[in-house]
Amino acid sequence: MAKSLTNANALEDIKVAFNYKGQGLDLSAMVTALDIHENMNSDLYGSLELDDDSAIIDNIILTGDEVINITFTYFEMKVDLSFFFNGIKNINLGETDSKKSYQISLRSINDYISASHLVSKSYEGSTVDVIRKIYGEYFVFTPLVINCSSPNTGRYIAPNIPPKAAINSILKRTTDSNKSDIFMSQALFLNGATVMDSLSNIVEAEPVYKISPKTTTAKDANKGPISQAIGTPSNVVVNDNSDIISATKTGVKGLKLNNVALNTSSFATETFRGTSKPAITLLRTTRSNMYDDKFSPLLDTDNVDLSASAFKSSIAFSISAIAYNTPAIPGLRCGDLVQMAVQDYSKTRTNSKAKYSKKYSNHYIVTGIDHHFSEGTYFQNIKLSTGIA
Repeated sequence: MAKSLTNANALEDIKVAFNYKGQGLDLSAMVTALDIHENMNSDLYGSLELDDDSAIIDNIILTGDEVINITFTYFEMKVDLSFFFNGIKNINLGETDSKKSYQISLRSINDYISASHLVSKSYEGSTVDVIRKIYGEYFVFTPLVINCSSPNTGRYIAPNIPPKAAINSILKRTTDSNKSDIFMSQALFLNGATVMDSLSNIVEAEPVYKISPKTTTAKDANKGPISQAIGTPSNVVVNDNSDIISATKTGVKGLKLNNVALNTSSFATETFRGTSKPAITLLRTTRSNMYDDKFSPLLDTDNVDLSASAFKSSIAFSISAIAYNTPAIPGLRCGDLVQMAVQDYSKTRTNSKAKYSKKYSNHYIVTGIDHHFSEGTYFQNIKLSTGIA
């Protein structure tokens, strides 16, 4: 990447290489911005912005199987990711014919593999076992980490469909022993490994981080900008579909995370009432003959419907939040639980003791992370969701 991108103390050795004709073409000095998107229900994807003063991109003949490798170190955590070159989204012309700016689309290698193969095979075992077998046969470049199990067993027949479609068709119909949904997503800080976990496991886990956004008074604003600690968003917006509130940060809150010492942050224990776990609804659409003692095939008749709307997730996420422009939290991934204490400022408080909102102070599931690298910085927009029973 451009030299300025490695200036941050915690962000080191970030490199972007383009695999062209079996050789690595170093694009690091040309890159001006990098965005990688992480979602609880999908693989990683992103975009790359670069300035090309030497017409390097113009002289590349694309064959359709190019790979872009991205590596960096953050708080001594090494990340190594590979993406499929998914085409050029935008081209901006410069002052000369040779100077151009490009925005390149990045997609997971898993997407490329799934688009290139079809599964026509029979599998037996539990739903998790079947997914493990399909994944292991096709997605060999990214490990699968399984943190849950399913009581459903039987036979699954894949009727000549892409491997991701086969996995998703099972995933949308299966639950763990607690009747809660199971999710699969790629994690940036696990080098693109795919994690499979259930909602019940997620909500029973301990929060890995604590965020305490508070309002900033006019008096504080007149003092100038407040330095941001690791994991402290510049702005948090909470939305429960009936009331939208926002709060800006005043500092805090680094909690231990993956044995990384966050020296630039501080942690103070704060207690508040109203914490509840995200709600799980037990109602969901399933087929009675999915996995029974007679080994009925899952996809055998005209009943098959692979559309996402046919098997809607059963999570009751009634409150969502986005923590904007957060100095990146090392190791954070989708499916982690964070604790957020939102100050109650619906009424003017005359005492100095903080009052926390019973409705919005809660444990939130990380459902999405936008990783943004630019100008020597690494920020995250963290998408959070919770359900109030």
